[in-house]
Amino acid sequence: MNRFLLQISALATLLLFQGCDNATIDNGGNNGSSKKMGRLGSSKWKAVYQNDFSEYAVGENEMEGMIILEGNFSVTDDGGNKRVTLPADPLDDFGILFGPRIPGNLGVEASFLSERKGRRYPTFGVAMGGVNGYRLKLQPSHRKLYLVRAGETVAEVPWQWKSGEVVKLRVQREKNSDAWRIKGKAWHGNSEPKKWDIEHESDAEESAGKSSIWVAPYSTQPIHVDDFKIFSTEPLPES
Repeated sequence: MNRFLLQISALATLLLFQGCDNATIDNGGNNGSSKKMGRLGSSKWKAVYQNDFSEYAVGENEMEGMIILEGNFSVTDDGGNKRVTLPADPLDDFGILFGPRIPGNLGVEASFLSERKGRRYPTFGVAMGGVNGYRLKLQPSHRKLYLVRAGETVAEVPWQWKSGEVVKLRVQREKNSDAWRIKGKAWHGNSEPKKWDIEHESDAEESAGKSSIWVAPYSTQPIHVDDFKIFSTEPLPES
């Protein structure tokens, strides 16, 4: 009897792991490709999309499942770490749309690396809900972190950026009763702070538009972007 129970337990465990390994997440491409996927976590907020560009060829500038909004973005390699790089010229604001469309609770994260040059500084941003949705924007020249929607600032806090160090940005929305709670934070290093830098409430309808990153090389230095992530508390909608 004991041997029979052990066999049943072992079979159930094997099936569980096989199910996890075979699970895939749509990257938002037209062909439903499962390239560059991340395994779901067990916490309330789960990563439903992850992309570290490790599977792309160096020099590739038409990344599958992404829409480049101007800008000469391409995959580069720094000692075995692949990322997307925007050259130092021209000086303008450029973006990339990526990942699945999510109508409900949503978080977007990415990492950025660049340098100042004299009194010139780059800018970085992550956004959700399409090009007119909420964008968390780090503007080192102002030493501030902004929450922007449709071009208008809705909240801002002081924030000190360190030139030449990787900085991560995360913006998130969550439905709370009849309102949306919008949050944003930025940090250097690998330890994500628990505290949010910016919090804002809105009763406006939220869009299921694409997530995006935004950069501007105003320092006349290249900008490297990596580790695109999308989080949600809900399963992905069926395409």
